[in-house]
Amino acid sequence: MTATKPSKPGVKVLRRDAAEAERRLWTRLRRKQVADAKFRRQLPIGDSVADFGCIALKVVVELEDKANATPAERDHDQQRYDWFESLGWTVIRVSNDDVFNRLDDVVKFITRSLPAPSASPTPSLDEGQDEDSAPWLEKD
Repeated sequence: MTATKPSKPGVKVLRRDAAEAERRLWTRLRRKQVADAKFRRQLPIGDSVADFGCIALKVVVELEDKANATPAERDHDQQRYDWFESLGWTVIRVSNDDVFNRLDDVVKFITRSLPAPSASPTPSLDEGQDEDSAPWLEKD
């Protein structure tokens, strides 16, 4: 896959024509409802578009329609997932059936699967905190 961006009008069409499972999951991912992570719908990454993505955590959430997917479609999806991962993205895969039948469990699964946010590269002592209560500081 190359690093060209999908056109914005194409992404807008994908958002407008979203499958019902995408709409349902979006109601739970939007507005930082999951671990205070800002997800975007139909996030362009290179020449592909992830169903949902959190740029800060470098995570994509992909919905799968396992029941209706052909072997060729499953292979194509796996190539996309491998490509996302090669760029450093974590891929969380969720089935459409689970979104329809167990949405709360899907949200819990996504929450547990999120990587921890990166720590600040230059920690500082808060006011009133001493060096003994700051374990990241090197001791002389």
